[in-house]
Amino acid sequence: MLAETPALVVYSGSDLASVRHRHQGITVITRSPVTVAKKSATAKKAAAKKAAVETKAPVKTAAKKTVAKKTPAAKTVAKKATVAKKAVAAKKTTGARVTKTEVAAGPAKKRATAKKTAAKRSTQEMSRLEQQVALIVASLEDDKAEKIVVLDLVGRASFADRMIIASGFVDRQLQAMATHVASKLKDAGFGRTSMEGLGTTDWVLMDAGDVVVHLFLPDAREQYALEKMWGPDSPTE
Repeated sequence: MLAETPALVVYSGSDLASVRHRHQGITVITRSPVTVAKKSATAKKAAAKKAAVETKAPVKTAAKKTVAKKTPAAKTVAKKATVAKKAVAAKKTTGARVTKTEVAAGPAKKRATAKKTAAKRSTQEMSRLEQQVALIVASLEDDKAEKIVVLDLVGRASFADRMIIASGFVDRQLQAMATHVASKLKDAGFGRTSMEGLGTTDWVLMDAGDVVVHLFLPDAREQYALEKMWGPDSPTE
């Protein structure tokens, strides 16, 4: 019995099929180059397909993870919804009325609304004060007052929020300025204005509630120096 011998592959251009025959004890296999090329191409395609599948698989997995991960905006919306639900639950527990605004925006929106309301109220009050100051200054300008100064007393004095200082040339001018200011304040609905010093010659003091008015002759104004006493550089309370 003959021993198995290694196969020797010989390519022949004339054959399209493999032909096996024996010659002097050597197994000879003749194959067509076309057949070998086809098998090689098929093997390469299979390997390429397998590599492509292995390469694409991690990408798909990463894509799924990216979709599943919540964006920061989505987290913010979810957080607001949770806060709103807690606010509604707390209201129901205490029996308080729950508004649509509170359900939609939660406690943060409620606090912001309260702050805006307080700021609006403060602005309205200050606007009335500024209207009073503007009316007094306009009246003094009409009477030819000199060196009109408005001082902010908030945080510096408890008797008023504003102090107005102005000068006149003679005592009769001071009296006329004071009388006109008091009349215009009353007509505008600011109430009665108390006055001191109408019989003196150098200083008239007016108390109009939130505003005090000092009318001086030049020498008296320099002597008392109220601008230094109550000005921006003066100490606060």
